[in-house]
Amino acid sequence: MTASAGDECLTGRIRFVDGRGGKSSDAPHIRIAPSYHDDRAATFGDLNGDGRDEAVVYGSCLAGPGDEDGSGQVLVVTGRSGQLVGSWVGPVAEVVNDVEVTGGRLVITSTKKYADPEVPVERTYRWTGTRYVQS
Repeated sequence: MTASAGDECLTGRIRFVDGRGGKSSDAPHIRIAPSYHDDRAATFGDLNGDGRDEAVVYGSCLAGPGDEDGSGQVLVVTGRSGQLVGSWVGPVAEVVNDVEVTGGRLVITSTKKYADPEVPVERTYRWTGTRYVQS
């Protein structure tokens, strides 16, 4: 898969095996889960207007073996030219509480890690043709 526009997560061509991708065992790597809450399924919806659904998953960007609390972002995955292409979207290192696709827009509800009290923030993103921007 090719991933782009990550602030802290790996970008470029990344090979995934069993939901994990990265350059080596001691370099930063990514763990893909359907959502921040591992028991939920991925979210699907057409975000770029091509009539096909994209998959919205959670990518945790781990610094290396033993890092269990890495930064994370929402990752939107689409198929292009026979390959999977991912784009990082939304706030970095926040707890993603909910993700939905509505009206061709991606809505992410999250809270700051370790915040007290935990106040959810809802952000909406749209595809510009090259990247996702908050709208």
